[in-house]
Amino acid sequence: MKKIIISSLLAILLCISSFSAITNARNTQTMEFPPSAKVNNQLFGYFMLDLYHKEILSHVQRYYKDKNVQGYGMPENDQSVFIRTTRNLDEDLENQFSYLLKVTLLPSYQNGTVVGKDTLYFAVEPSVLNTTKVPDGTNKIKLIKYEHEEVQKKMTSQEVVFLYPPSN
Repeated sequence: MKKIIISSLLAILLCISSFSAITNARNTQTMEFPPSAKVNNQLFGYFMLDLYHKEILSHVQRYYKDKNVQGYGMPENDQSVFIRTTRNLDEDLENQFSYLLKVTLLPSYQNGTVVGKDTLYFAVEPSVLNTTKVPDGTNKIKLIKYEHEEVQKKMTSQEVVFLYPPSN
């Protein structure tokens, strides 16, 4: 009987000490974010491009009429992603969408050659982004404007940091 009580007490003490060690380990980790506004803005841009990647690539491929446009990078020393509310815009946009997203990219063909510097303007409604059944008349994203600019020289994949590298 003593062995059972001692074994039970040891098991309880072992569980308590294990739980305490796990809890202490979790409490010592800190969640630090980059203090630099520039770094935070760059990460925000990556986040937005990742969030709307399928739609962005679809519109780029439609513009070039070529499915070989399979990746894109971000222009160097440019802020590539801007966002604003749809307030004070067209009434239809203001009623259907919450934000206007401006994205500047360097689309590239499958071989890695950059084909231009493109700026896309989207009206977006993030509240329905991951909704499977979107109510009728509600859009997730709508292309408002597409601007294309020729690049001065053809850049290659060695000169551009690709957020979405072209597939081989």
